[in-house]
Amino acid sequence: MERATRGYVVRTRTPEEILEICEARIALESSAAQAAAVHRTQLDLARVVHVHESTAATTDPADLRELNHQWHVALREAGHNATIAELMGRLDAQLKVYDSHTAPATDLHAGILDAVRHREAEAARDRMVAHQSRTRDLRIGALAWSGRGMPQRTRPVRVRRFVIA
Repeated sequence: MERATRGYVVRTRTPEEILEICEARIALESSAAQAAAVHRTQLDLARVVHVHESTAATTDPADLRELNHQWHVALREAGHNATIAELMGRLDAQLKVYDSHTAPATDLHAGILDAVRHREAEAARDRMVAHQSRTRDLRIGALAWSGRGMPQRTRPVRVRRFVIA
């Protein structure tokens, strides 16, 4: 959000800014997955499993996006690192407007969940890097396809030609 003359407007981000946010997500979310594998409790694990299983019970795109978000939040909370969870919340908010095309990667979530369940921290981190890298690539591809987030010219560009004699 940016302050405008009257009220606020949603800020359109450049593809470079979106890529930077995605790279930050990869670093932080993979650390959260690694921490979840080390620090999760049985209750934390049950929450992540519950959201994961709920995803299979719906086909509604809006519900799937919400469950995807809930799954990631539950995994972050299982890592018991409030700073990472807070920063990830900010990054989520910055990308929310660009998430209409994303669907949960249930197969990738299952692999991450399996690593967390078995306390395999390195595998959880590596699988989250793969998942978030895929999400980044899909998001950038969708932006390129739709033209959203791409710089727009607001007025025609005049080209002047000079002749050197």
